[in-house]
Amino acid sequence: MENTQRELLAERRALAGGRIADMLQERTVPAPFDSYFRDMAAGLLPFSGTGNSAAAAGAGKGAAPAAGAAKTKAAWTDPVYACRKLGTAHGRALCFLAESLGALAGWCAEGDANPDAAEAVTAHLELFLEIYGAYGQDTLPDPARVRETIYWFISDYQDLFAAARVRRVLGLTPDPCAQAALKAAGQGDKDTGFLHLYGEAVSPQQEALAARLAACPESRILAEAQRAAVAFTVEAGAGKAEEMARTVGIDYPLGAERLAGAAADALAGLGFTPVFCRRPLQIANRNVICQRGYYGALPSPEHAAAHAQDEAFYLDARFVRRRLEVLETELLACGEEAAEYAGTLVLGAPEIPAPGPVFSGAVISGDAEKKRTPWELPPAPAEAIRYDERTLHLARRLRAGERALMEEYAPGLTLRVDFAV
Repeated sequence: MENTQRELLAERRALAGGRIADMLQERTVPAPFDSYFRDMAAGLLPFSGTGNSAAAAGAGKGAAPAAGAAKTKAAWTDPVYACRKLGTAHGRALCFLAESLGALAGWCAEGDANPDAAEAVTAHLELFLEIYGAYGQDTLPDPARVRETIYWFISDYQDLFAAARVRRVLGLTPDPCAQAALKAAGQGDKDTGFLHLYGEAVSPQQEALAARLAACPESRILAEAQRAAVAFTVEAGAGKAEEMARTVGIDYPLGAERLAGAAADALAGLGFTPVFCRRPLQIANRNVICQRGYYGALPSPEHAAAHAQDEAFYLDARFVRRRLEVLETELLACGEEAAEYAGTLVLGAPEIPAPGPVFSGAVISGDAEKKRTPWELPPAPAEAIRYDERTLHLARRLRAGERALMEEYAPGLTLRVDFAV
């Protein structure tokens, strides 16, 4: 990103932050919506600045992913609560907005090292302010207009969200959070505080895993890492070294940094280029194709069920066409880098469930996908956003299109190796 663009982005974010701070003193939105916007503004304010200090303010130890970046006084990401307080139509729309804003902690943790993340933070803050402005008029906005505003935001920003996701998966965008945490773990840091560099919630199981690996003998770590690297090489095509793609994504639960770093070294020793990225944060990227990446504490099954079908809020045929066009354009632009993508090595800890396609819903892909989900989701509440026949058809069409694009431009295997240390 050019310096001028960075300056403009910083100016936009500063303006948004100042406006959000002003909201806490204003009384322009009628009840009961005033409590929603005040709660959200208070939670978003730490992320309206720049750099890692914002992430530290909102993603501390034990932060709940359901609350996301905004540690609100009320559970506005709970559709039951939101609809009871705001009415069904407004409640669903504003609950969706609150869930979308939950991505800010992770993006802010990356600071200025990732321009895509910096722009995503600013764009989401501006969306929040636009919705706030609509509720500050003489009459309440039609919920359909609120949905339309959110729809065009998600659609217009596919050039950022979808394209940036492709670059992340292919390793073309640096991940400063993974780099810092892997470095700390590799240096024998027995203080698990580095787990909070990501801006993600961290579970007690992940903290225990980090402590256990820190105490593990180096020889054991290296042996496990070599076993995983060799297993991937065999699956990728033993005896065809000259034909093999070389870029390998490494997925891991937070807490497994020491092993992930050793596995990266082992893969590099075998001629691969290891890359890291976090699992998708932006709500339109939560799907089967883009689900890879390291991950913190998973949302509760109840929260996952409540938001499993959120994409029905914005899906239409026009959006499906646009997203697939953006993905194909970016994959074509990546060219050789996409062709060099060998796939993903998933380092699994048996005691920590891996994120399956929870947010896309097992209903999308059938039983084969449902078996990958680390839990059986409870029934979604009646207030949750749900697919109808039209949006379910569109969701399946979008999945099929994304899968076909990845298979054409960046085919690669996914191999899970559980480690025993």
